[in-house]
Amino acid sequence: MVIHKRHAQLLKIAGEKGIKFSDVEGDDINYLDQLDKMGLIELDEEGVFAPTYSGALLTETIESAPEFGGLPLEEWDEDFRFIGSEIISMLHTAYLAQGRTGAIFEKELAERGFSSDGKLTPIAYSVIELFEKAHPRLVISRELADYLRKMPPGPGYRKHLPAGKHILLELEGMRLLSFSIPRSDIYSLSGLGQQLRAAIIHSAPAYEVIIDERILKAFLNGNYRDLPEFDKLVAMAFVKPDGELLTAGRHLIPAARIYFEGPITVNPSVDLQLFDICALKCLEELEAKGEIPTEEAVADLIKKNFKLENINVRKHLYRLVAARLADICFGGDEECFRLTDWGREACEDQKRERPIPAHAVKSITLTRMEYTAPEYDWFIKGEKAGLTGNGYPSKSGLLYARIASNARRIPFIDGTAASALRLIPLTRGIYVEELRALWKEKDDLDDVLSGLDAALVVDLLPGGALILTEVGKLIKRAIQGCPESTQYPVTPALALLVSRLGDHLEKGTEFTEALKKTEKELGFPSKYVENLVLAARRCRYLSARNLTQNGKYLREATKLLAEIREIWEEIAV
Repeated sequence: MVIHKRHAQLLKIAGEKGIKFSDVEGDDINYLDQLDKMGLIELDEEGVFAPTYSGALLTETIESAPEFGGLPLEEWDEDFRFIGSEIISMLHTAYLAQGRTGAIFEKELAERGFSSDGKLTPIAYSVIELFEKAHPRLVISRELADYLRKMPPGPGYRKHLPAGKHILLELEGMRLLSFSIPRSDIYSLSGLGQQLRAAIIHSAPAYEVIIDERILKAFLNGNYRDLPEFDKLVAMAFVKPDGELLTAGRHLIPAARIYFEGPITVNPSVDLQLFDICALKCLEELEAKGEIPTEEAVADLIKKNFKLENINVRKHLYRLVAARLADICFGGDEECFRLTDWGREACEDQKRERPIPAHAVKSITLTRMEYTAPEYDWFIKGEKAGLTGNGYPSKSGLLYARIASNARRIPFIDGTAASALRLIPLTRGIYVEELRALWKEKDDLDDVLSGLDAALVVDLLPGGALILTEVGKLIKRAIQGCPESTQYPVTPALALLVSRLGDHLEKGTEFTEALKKTEKELGFPSKYVENLVLAARRCRYLSARNLTQNGKYLREATKLLAEIREIWEEIAV
């Protein structure tokens, strides 16, 4: 959604007396078309444009803005963005932080009347409501398709976008294009925009309208063969004559899911610190030599290869396991580690060693949401890590985005991460700078939060705020009875044991028998399981013969984390 001065003026006129299509002159046809596609006006049977519910609410909002310190409509510059994707992103972040606005974007919201004394005003909530209720129309003309074909999908610098004022407004109005907080200097196509662009690139645009809602609906339902214009779909290379999907058609299915069923809301990431990478490479070397990759063997190799000592090797091995870059295995009763296929791909990529912070990966995955482009700082981190460049995700960027979107994570919380979780409110967002003022640990808070974000425990938001995810809320509850001195309140093996044991206990299996079944299913040695049970009791996940309520929270978090996926059709660079 994007509202400039002329949009607002036409919307007001449409509300007061309607606008006859036959009376429209000059550039107004473009602005009215954009308002129509935003779901703010509609053309009735008599050929008159009138506001929808969201359109009428927006007019009221614009008229009320001066009461809350906003500029009156007559004082707007022609290109003033009263609403744009970046403003919606700011409002979303502030809404999740219980209506409190962050320092990064307070000024932008205040000059629109959306913020006063650091809190959202009533008209800000009106904008949130009208945005959610307005369902944009989707029509991809040949002109729009040609523009999408030649533009990089992002993330990229706005100044590098091809010229085309009304095309950009149209794309943003249909929620196919987003700009960054706070100054719109970074752009990206949304998840819907990226999938449609991919479909267009692989198609043959032979008609004036390439894609519309009816075509998308048919691909979603699988009945595109029944469309009267099926021959046109064949001519445009969406399908073969026998109805088999071609690459262009395959991209229309996730596009249709996003358009009809709702935008992507999962915002996953990967966080690889330098010590993680050292451990990853040592696992690879030990496997190549046929040696048993124990914690001690990895520590010795790190000391030899990287000249590093006094590293908490176990922590970084567990981080790899939790991210599904490594697995736990056993040499007798001793805990060992081996690379997964994801881990081998990451090793190959890390021939050019560099950290991969969560923000860098989110500069790609964040763009798949409805109205969010990465902040400038996130974008720069992505470029520095070699994940993006020239307006495209790189091969490395696609790898880490793919891992982030598909890995079946396992919980891992060390003592420092637990300290951060205890400071984060359970049901509302908090700004990182607020958290920093409370932080007493020696570890860098940004590194800790980056790890928690990659673990899908917190969600770092544009504008400097964060919230607990549903997994994070469960884990925060789970560790509340754990002694604060505990080095590892949740390890991957402990989480798996509590989860699987809970399955058997829930079925009424006697505790000792349930433990034997769990041990067998997980493939853990008996002595290892004994130690895990002791740890679970120390952390108050287990009572004498059952899971505690905290243990049930951990079990639920473990199951939920393993199920989280981002449905996405991979787009080749």
